[in-house]
Amino acid sequence: MINATDKIYALLRDRKPRTMRQICDELGFVISTVSISMAQLRESHEVHIKAYDRGPKNCPMAIWVIGRGTDAKKPKPLTQKQLVHSERAKIADREREKRLREEMARPAFRHWQDAALFGEYRSAA
Repeated sequence: MINATDKIYALLRDRKPRTMRQICDELGFVISTVSISMAQLRESHEVHIKAYDRGPKNCPMAIWVIGRGTDAKKPKPLTQKQLVHSERAKIADREREKRLREEMARPAFRHWQDAALFGEYRSAA
């Protein structure tokens, strides 16, 4: 019978870098199973960490790849000031997009003299 470690190793054979969450999604395993299997594979020098990516909460997430190699250096966690700034930037971007959508949904402004000179606005349809 093939165990979880063998299935994960077979998945990583395509040399596509993946996070543990991506491995879970592709194979249908829970994170604890993948974590234990990755620790075993790492111990036997079958996989290594290629790089780190920021997760949904700005936590560093390891990107795993098959093969021998040295692990990438883990980045320092964000300071509270950086974390607050990045959250505020995301909120500001969402608010800016919302205002733009609202602005584009409103009809264009027409001066009352335009209506008097050219008639009421009618659509082409």
